[in-house]
Amino acid sequence: MSRIFKTSSILVVRIMAFGLATSVLVNCGGPETKPTSSVLSVGPTNQKVNEPPTIENTQGEPPKKSTYVIDSVAAEKSKALFEAIVKNDEKKAKLAYGRAVRVLPDIVQLAVDLRLKNYDHGATVLEKTPLTNDQKAFWNGIILKKPRNLEKAVCEALGANSAFPVAGEKVPDEEAEWLKHFDDVATQIVNPNNTPKERSELTMSIDRVICTDRECGPINDNLRDEILTDKFFDNLHNMRRRDTRFYKANYKSPLKIWQYVPYVSDMALFKFYKAVKNTSYEKQNHFIRRFKGIARDMRSETILSRSIAAIILGDEQDLALSKRLGNFLTTNSLISAVTRIEGELASCQAPGASSSQPPNGTAKPSSN
Repeated sequence: MSRIFKTSSILVVRIMAFGLATSVLVNCGGPETKPTSSVLSVGPTNQKVNEPPTIENTQGEPPKKSTYVIDSVAAEKSKALFEAIVKNDEKKAKLAYGRAVRVLPDIVQLAVDLRLKNYDHGATVLEKTPLTNDQKAFWNGIILKKPRNLEKAVCEALGANSAFPVAGEKVPDEEAEWLKHFDDVATQIVNPNNTPKERSELTMSIDRVICTDRECGPINDNLRDEILTDKFFDNLHNMRRRDTRFYKANYKSPLKIWQYVPYVSDMALFKFYKAVKNTSYEKQNHFIRRFKGIARDMRSETILSRSIAAIILGDEQDLALSKRLGNFLTTNSLISAVTRIEGELASCQAPGASSSQPPNGTAKPSSN
């Protein structure tokens, strides 16, 4: 599980989240993330478009306890490397990698090679990793291209192979344990005291909406006068834009992301939307249109943000793509965590999709 970003929107690793080992629980009344077995999920593939993504046990049975034990020398040697990666210090990461590479397992070397774009060395360790043959073929294609932009190359490769990745692939024990170790190192830097994430005043205002296990709303009359106003939605939209800009500028640095207090969280926004949908109100359609304007702006932030936006917009095609991207982050969890690939992969555009559907960082004006 990821302890660092429990109150954040991602995965990954959401994410994650923000690339770390987390499973997303998009539920009106529940927390934003729910710890599971070192994977990120944005919901089952048969989820209805008007329902939030939910946790699904893709393994079909309780996860078995790992038998893999990390070598103590490798764990110690990797610490400086992982610390540099978490702090987004590429220079120190390269130096630490040079000192530690001989004792690191191949899956860790591959993840770091992709982060540092050491493609020649990555090609030599890929075949020795515990990845599946399909994964090896996928990453071999990426490595042969030696892309300057890893995320763009991954997006293009996913577009060219709609059958990859296969849903429900088990993360190897070795990879899962190293992901946990990476998370432990990151936690000691980002949140050593396990301090709960602060909530903004805007999020606390929205949290006054009453939710059950599956539904939110209707909004009480006394609360409508406060939060169902154009002034409140103007502030909500502007603050959400600020959150998106900050994340897109700093997603490579878990430390900065943790220190930042978002004006409005993904889940606060989503439960507010669900509550408005369940509130009989003369201006209900007006505010639902305003939600759609917010949704268009938030689609390129994280896989969770994109998934929620697709639900608000009723975009089944993009919701399906979001789930596929989330599955990719899950089945390539350590690589996702080390490279922080979700920050740009959330903008991945499906081939042949219309320009109004996929996120591209520039939203069309909305009619409010």
